[in-house]
Formats: sequence, C-alpha cells, structure tokens
Amino acid sequence: MTTERTSTTSVILVEGASDRAAVLEAARLLGMDLASGGVSVVPMGGAMSVRRFAAELGPGGAGLRLRGLCDAGEVRFFERAGLASPDIYLCRPDLEAELLRALGIGRAEAVLEGEG
Repeated sequence: MTTERTSTTSVILVEGASDRAAVLEAARLLGMDLASGGVSVVPMGGAMSVRRFAAELGPGGAGLRLRGLCDAGEVRFFERAGLASPDIYLCRPDLEAELLRALGIGRAEAVLEGEG
C-alpha cells in the first residue's frame, strides 16, 4: 500500500484499479497533473478495505489528507472508516454510469474499442 510519490499530501481512495485509471484519465483530460499537486490515487481492492487504508494513510498513520470516491452503495464502508461526508464523493449509482453520462455513448464506445 504505497502512494505514488514521497511528496504526496493528499490521497483519493478508490475501490479498484479501473476506478484509479478513470480518475487519472479524467484529470488528464481536464489538464490536471494530480501527482505534481501532491495527490495520489490509491486503489484499495474493494470498498471493504477502506478502514485499513484510512488507518495507514490518514491522520493516525502517514498523516495524509484523505478523500474517497465510491459507488453510492459503498458509502457506508467509507463512513465507518472515519471519512466525513464532505470527503466522500459518490458516484450514483456507480462510476461506470457517471462515465457514460459524462462521455456519452459514442465516446464511451470509442474508449472501449481503443482499450481492446
């Protein structure tokens, strides 16, 4: 469980690797370099792991500022781990639906075709 850079000051906890890839791609498309801003996007291998990651990376561990991005149905795990509502960003109903809404069907299909 490592962050991307030693200069990391904030972490966005996401459920999995595909969520991390989506956040990084969205940032790239918006012209944002998260790493240079001290932000790491950390996949946890599932929302049920958030308590362990929050303990290791948050105020009681590495002292990093934590944010969470999760599907609406998984918010309870983030809340139980001590993340406050303003620090949790919900995807309703999930990240995949948010991406379809943001990209539109045509662009989403192009992304999928590009990924093989």
